Parts: sequence; C-alpha cells; structure tokens
Amino acid sequence: MAAKRGSPRKRLDGATMSRIFLDIAPDESESVIVRALSHRSGASESVRSALNAAIDNHVRMEGFRRPSRAKPDQLKEPTLYQLIFKASDKLAGALLRSWTESQGDLRAGVKRRLADAEVALESPDFKVGQFNSKWDIDEWRKTLEAVAPPAEGESSEGEADEYETRLMVMCLSGK
Repeated sequence: MAAKRGSPRKRLDGATMSRIFLDIAPDESESVIVRALSHRSGASESVRSALNAAIDNHVRMEGFRRPSRAKPDQLKEPTLYQLIFKASDKLAGALLRSWTESQGDLRAGVKRRLADAEVALESPDFKVGQFNSKWDIDEWRKTLEAVAPPAEGESSEGEADEYETRLMVMCLSGK
C-alpha cells in the first residue's frame, strides 16, 4: 500500500525509545526517569511542555486528571509501568529529551568526544520516540572506546556511570 501523497511521515529503521527501558537494569531505568522528571522545573519551555504533555497523555494516576501536576516521586512508578508494559515511545522520547538536557556536563563531554571521533550527531526524533538508525556492532564498540570516560588523572566532565555515557551517545548520535 502506497503512502498518501504529501505525507510527512517517513519510516525510520531505528529502535524505539521505550525499548531502552527494557534493555537497561531497573535501577538504571528509575534513575533516568527520576532525573528527567525532577528536571521539569528547570527544563527549557519546549522540553517541559513536551514532557508534561506526554505524561498527561500516557500516564494514568488515581486522583489526578492531569498527572503532570504530580510530584516526581509520585510519577516514578506509573511512568515506569507505562514504559515497560505499554511501550510508550512518545513518553520515552520526552523523558530522554529531558534527561539529556539535564545532563549538561555529560552531554558536553560526550558531544566533544563524539566530534573528536568523527561520529555524526543526528538527534533522534524525541517527539515520536524513535532513533534514526541502528548501530553496527563494530561501530558501536569503536565509538564506546572513543567516548569512554577519561582515565584517572585526566579532566572529567562529571561523574557518569557507564550506562549514562552509553545512553548519552545514543541520544546525541540518534542511533
């Protein structure tokens, strides 16, 4: 079946963003969610607006018509449920966009190291919740070696766990 003429949607061959929350450890998922939700008050208007809309459209909470008005600690469990059991890609995209913005030092360091390694920075489609493409396994390993946190004694952009660095690579590279 042919796409409708003038249709702006194109099919991407990348992984969906909700998949990340299935692939990382539960405590890592919670950490990303808590940081993204806690960042709402300090987020840029576009990030805050997108995250609140995604929460209101995808998270259900008893006692809240607009779940985005709930506190981050109240939202953690229902948000995690939505990501894992309902695979809400738009919610995952809004959360990852907020998380990426909240990690200023890590984002700057990984961005610089990706540029040094000549890895193209192609932001994923956070609105749809999908990455642009998938990594070739050899390319992924090579990239991770290039962006590995600095060795002891070298300048660091902050303390980042290995999973945070990997997640930032995905969010900045679009795959």
